[in-house]
This record gives sequence, C-alpha cells and structure tokens, in this order.
Amino acid sequence: MATYTKLKKTISLKSAKTGEVVDIFKYKKDGTKRIFFATENNGIRLNDRMHSTLWLAKAEAGKFLDRNK
Repeated sequence: MATYTKLKKTISLKSAKTGEVVDIFKYKKDGTKRIFFATENNGIRLNDRMHSTLWLAKAEAGKFLDRNK
C-alpha cells in the first residue's frame, strides 16, 4: 500500500449559499516525485480518491458544494 505525505493546503473553495468550505491539499507519494491532490471538508477527506491534477480536485469540490441545489 502506498503512503502519502501531506505537503500544504493549495486552495480553499467556499459555497456562497451555505458558507461550507472545501480545502484542496497537495500530497506527495513517498518514494517518488509524484504529486497528488485530495479534497477535505472540516478536516475529513471527502472520499478515498487522490487526483493527479488540480482541476480534477476542483471539479470534485465544486460538485460537493453544489450538491444541495
């Protein structure tokens, strides 16, 4: 099983309606130079996926914030 190291918070997206915030964090896969992105809400990961590009993580965060429309 691969292990990842959390590097830093890259972006925070906020819902205008509800005020919820989703943070996108940058992770590095241990033993390689590969970088991944993951979404968190209140310190809890939204799912188990690690995205290889920032725009995929942004799309997932947008779907989470717009789920109650």
